[in-house]
Amino acid sequence: MTVRVRETGTNMSIIVEDTGVGVPENMREKIFDRFQRGQLGRDSLGIGLDLTAELIRTHHGSIRCDANPNGGSIFTIELPTDKNIYEEKDFLSSEAPQQAEQDDDRKGFTELVREATPEPMNDHCILIVEDDADIAAFLKQELSRYFQTETAADGEEALTSLHSSPSTFSLVITDAMMPRMNGFELIRRLRRDDPTRHLPVIMLTALDAQEQQLKGMEAGADAYITKPFSVPLLLLYCRNLIQRSYNLRKETERQQADNNPIDADSQKKKAMAVAQVIMEERDQKLLAQLSVWVESHLAAPDLSVDKFAEDMGYGRTSFYIKLKALTGMTPNEYIKERRLQKAYEMLKDERVTVAEVAYQVGMGTPQYLSTTFKKRFGITPTQYQKGKVS
Repeated sequence: MTVRVRETGTNMSIIVEDTGVGVPENMREKIFDRFQRGQLGRDSLGIGLDLTAELIRTHHGSIRCDANPNGGSIFTIELPTDKNIYEEKDFLSSEAPQQAEQDDDRKGFTELVREATPEPMNDHCILIVEDDADIAAFLKQELSRYFQTETAADGEEALTSLHSSPSTFSLVITDAMMPRMNGFELIRRLRRDDPTRHLPVIMLTALDAQEQQLKGMEAGADAYITKPFSVPLLLLYCRNLIQRSYNLRKETERQQADNNPIDADSQKKKAMAVAQVIMEERDQKLLAQLSVWVESHLAAPDLSVDKFAEDMGYGRTSFYIKLKALTGMTPNEYIKERRLQKAYEMLKDERVTVAEVAYQVGMGTPQYLSTTFKKRFGITPTQYQKGKVS
């Protein structure tokens, strides 16, 4: 590697040449985006060049990547040396640290930080097990918008937290290689202990060799994601694994609740809430459109999935995949669930008959509603009306 620095007038150039594998032409712009790696080192986290470019832009500079005629790449950084191009706000005040030390009342500052930190969208807690402080902080920052988060520096520290309060955590994300206790051993220990046996675990590591992935899955990991990773993909894994865990708990608790429809309904809503926690704004809008569309077509017994997909602007297959990702249900399952939820609400009024409800929610016949309702809630509509809890 060769590094050259030259200054011309009010500009300084830093040129870094290497003779490595190089970067394909179509990737030279993308490699400055977070999580892009191209043919760079396999241990790359995919964030180094993004952070570098951001730092350079902060200094009103630029960075580009060109092919090295001798093989490899040439990175050129251009930085201005003229102090006049910077504004006063660009400079760190030399008085700020002294003022901070002299200010004993930190309440205002604390409140400001608290207000700037968004509240998680739900109360599920994820334990991040990572010995690299920077990566742990990055994961915590990205996940804290959606989940409660806690961190541990290695497997031993994680095991202590999990054993002291296993019910606190909904999911574990762990690195593979860590001091004291690595991720593989941590997962094996979790799978041996009853309180943590069914806790979902994602292994997030730079070890992307197939044998390492097999080792992680054999240890009991539910998912194996290699670095650099896509945050949206990681969030989807978190959502789906937490939802799956709740689905399993729901079945157990439903049996223990003596077929109480209120408890069953609560568990279903909880699982659906997890499925809807992580999504972009456009997905939230799509869910709202889905809800309005189904509500307006609910009475039609022959409600067509094809029509459903078409009105939402999707093909049948792509709509199936999209709805499954957002709700954990197929289009038919989603429609049926909405019919049953509507029936559940309508049957709270003792003046309506089961037949009236069946027709209004598109279930066709009272018999079909009764069969489906009992399978879903563990009780018939008539029994629910007679013994319902307001």
